[in-house]
Amino acid sequence: MTTDSATATATVVIAAFTVVLAVVGGVQAWLTRKTINLARDEFISTHRPKIAIHSIWLMLDMIDQSTDDATIRAEIIYFNVGATPARVVDITAKISRRPVPLQTGITTWATHEVPQEPIVGGGKGYISVKSDIRINHEKVMQQAEATPRHAVVCMGKIIYEDDLGVRRETGFCRQLDAVAERWYNPADVRPSNSEYEYAY
Repeated sequence: MTTDSATATATVVIAAFTVVLAVVGGVQAWLTRKTINLARDEFISTHRPKIAIHSIWLMLDMIDQSTDDATIRAEIIYFNVGATPARVVDITAKISRRPVPLQTGITTWATHEVPQEPIVGGGKGYISVKSDIRINHEKVMQQAEATPRHAVVCMGKIIYEDDLGVRRETGFCRQLDAVAERWYNPADVRPSNSEYEYAY
């Protein structure tokens, strides 16, 4: 075998080996990316975000200073108590008068603005829910009825997604105690209505 043919053979072998190395490297990179994505998905699945209602405060919007007449409003604070970011996609909440005990299957239609950025673990958000219901009227109604047939409630839900696009939901329901000027959880009094207080 001449020197030229030996050189040509060696060049072909080196080129083939280089191609094999490139293919193996590509496969290895693909497997590495797949492993990283799998680990990320598993982390998100086991460390999911979770939106929880922290508090709901009764606020009064004054109508007439001379009579202290005011409409009621709810200021809702919620937190992401999970370990990964939550992207809020929909918030519905409404203050309305309902027969008590509350019926099942009540839905809310008033949509509220959602945060533009995902809520990181430990991050918080706010919802402000207004109404035309007057606090003084509700005080008179509650004091006049020993067993109320109707109640003013603030209810709604927050729908959010994790980084994998899995949707989750948190529901809340508070009932107005006009005399004490506060919102309270009717499920604490009537456990059968707890379907409106949930997080999954």
